[in-house]
Amino acid sequence: MNQELKDEETKNWVKTCLALRCVKEGILPFMKRKCDEQYEKSIRYLTTFVGVTDYKCTTCDINTLKPYHARSTPCKYGHIKPKCCCQGQAKLPCAEGTCGLLFDLIKDEHVANNPNWSNTKSELWSDKYSGPWERMKCFISTPGYDDKADVFQADITACVQICANNKDVKRELKGNIKYLDKVS
Repeated sequence: MNQELKDEETKNWVKTCLALRCVKEGILPFMKRKCDEQYEKSIRYLTTFVGVTDYKCTTCDINTLKPYHARSTPCKYGHIKPKCCCQGQAKLPCAEGTCGLLFDLIKDEHVANNPNWSNTKSELWSDKYSGPWERMKCFISTPGYDDKADVFQADITACVQICANNKDVKRELKGNIKYLDKVS
């Protein structure tokens, strides 16, 4: 082992791994704060717009959820390729009238209006503990994060993708996002 650590290339790899760990540990508290802030903002919006006093839907499935914007003609996302999420297979509206609206909020907060729905479990969106993270996982471009139950299980790639894809987070970082892009 001592011989490997004398090798300059190996030392550089170790330093890189330690630096990435430091970046991750430094950005995770920021991510947690942004998850909570955006979740609370969304819940306030639902309360105002729909009039719900307590968001508790646990039945909506992201694969069959009818977005709120599907009511409008023409679809406001019709310009997105491939065709809009409200077209195609039969979609079911949320019984509480909330999840479709939250769907639209997430879509609007994505820089390209194209969240990765495969990373989220919409039936957990109303949970006060897992909901903020479930919502934020939609901004991770890479699939495979659906089983990550907490923001602190995210890797550096997920954090950077959230920073790049979430309008609010990106705006808060201002021009510093270019430095994070180099990390991933």
